[in-house]
Amino acid sequence: MNPSDIGWRVCVMLPAIFASLAPTGVGAQCTPVVGWGLPFPPVLRLPPGGAVALAPMWGGHEVGVRPDGSIVAWGWNADGQCDAPAGKFISVGAGDRHSVGVRADGTLAQWGYNPWGGPPTGRFRKVVTGVDYSLALRETGEIVGWGDNAMPSPPFYPGPVSGVPAGRFIDVAGGAWHAVAVREDGSIASWGWPGPGGPLHTPPSGQFVAVAAGSTFSVAIRTDGTLVAWGEDPGYGVLDVPKGAFVAVTASSFSGAAGRADGTIATWGAGCGPGGIMNAPAGRFCAVAVGNAFAIAARDSSCYADCNGDGAANLADFGCFITRFALADPYADCNGDTVLNLSDFGCFQTRFARGCP
Repeated sequence: MNPSDIGWRVCVMLPAIFASLAPTGVGAQCTPVVGWGLPFPPVLRLPPGGAVALAPMWGGHEVGVRPDGSIVAWGWNADGQCDAPAGKFISVGAGDRHSVGVRADGTLAQWGYNPWGGPPTGRFRKVVTGVDYSLALRETGEIVGWGDNAMPSPPFYPGPVSGVPAGRFIDVAGGAWHAVAVREDGSIASWGWPGPGGPLHTPPSGQFVAVAAGSTFSVAIRTDGTLVAWGEDPGYGVLDVPKGAFVAVTASSFSGAAGRADGTIATWGAGCGPGGIMNAPAGRFCAVAVGNAFAIAARDSSCYADCNGDGAANLADFGCFITRFALADPYADCNGDTVLNLSDFGCFQTRFARGCP
């Protein structure tokens, strides 16, 4: 299963991101951006407009990519971490006090707190951050790191920057002080705090397509879409991943979120459970990111009934509807008779086509 083939575009470009995710449907409208969780972080004072990519958050600010490729950044800005450069970008990262991005031409930009130098030169397709470091995935598949390589506690083994493994990779994610990546053969590499061995650096075997990393755990999507998590659980349920098939995943601190092919999201970890502040809202989303007990997502307000994107929802969209959405979208069998036909399309238009022409 290739996540880019089933409804959400996993931007390798995209931070784990779940990192950031965007629908491939014609005319996708990834707006508004919504937030939930702890009420006080300034990152929940949400900007107007939409986003097709959102970075996992390690501080009190957030960085996203708008549908036109420009950057939107908001939240705490004491070190200029929200003073994003102009231009078009395909991937972004949000550390504690710094931000990074991959421009449309593949070069890197960095802004905010940066006593370590960088970013490196070359052409890249994805960038991620931890608390005070960054990792970027070159177009040729190698990973390069820069920033603070310090560990939070001894023993001081090679950190997330100096410990970057050799080889070629298809995805990478930054945890607080450790990192994880998917090799070209689908296997997982893990490095950084708290050193080799132990549950955090004993990834599962098998083949995977995407990874994400929190403070004490990592999570990956298998080729069949199921999630698996490993590491240490300090009591927040970070290893209790939801069941089912997913096409994108993101994590930060002690929470995680994953996106399904139909655009719905699931969350777990700190603040989740009955009545939890981190429980995901209903609906379809283009992108989602988590922070320390709060989350942000861009709703998908597209007119899915206008499948061919001609500005009108009519019978011409029916063939497109069956081809594009039948395999990946549980809403396709709208009337619940287990058969996909014209009756389902009419039902779909009536129930799910809010805002359609």
